[in-house]
Amino acid sequence: MNNLFLILAFFISISINAQLNIPTELESTLKGKVKLSDIKRIVTDYYNVELNKLSPDQISKRKAIMKQLKKWNRQCWVSEYYTDNQGIVQDAYQINSVAIAKLNREKASSNNRFQPNNWNLQGPVTGDKGIGRIDRITFHPNNPNIMYAGSPHGGLFVSINGGISWDALAGFYLPWVFRV
Repeated sequence: MNNLFLILAFFISISINAQLNIPTELESTLKGKVKLSDIKRIVTDYYNVELNKLSPDQISKRKAIMKQLKKWNRQCWVSEYYTDNQGIVQDAYQINSVAIAKLNREKASSNNRFQPNNWNLQGPVTGDKGIGRIDRITFHPNNPNIMYAGSPHGGLFVSINGGISWDALAGFYLPWVFRV
């Protein structure tokens, strides 16, 4: 019964997300299959046989089959994330619910970092696009005073005093970018 539920969940997610038209013959062949590798092999074999049946001048039918195969491949690619160690497709909703609950527990138990200073724009505001824009930041796992920040045009910087001052590690040195 559980396997039937997983197969139905897989087909429902396929039909909703990828708008697949599952031929009756293919659906009956897939019945009872729960391993993603088996599903991928059966679908690929089915559509390859269908393509081989067509003559070279049946371009529109060939395109329609290739479109369906592409949708199947996309759905299988997404489903790879929702497989267990044995390759069996799991319920995506359940996996996502567990992950969200874990994230909420970790968020509630983690120390909220307090930044005592307000960040100010120190310029320059003209010039090349992106100067001074921080798009990467990470913290040392054991010492909250050590931080790393990366800028597309400014390079890599480190602070060992909780963000009060910064030193360039790599790239261009723009001292006005990281003033507090």
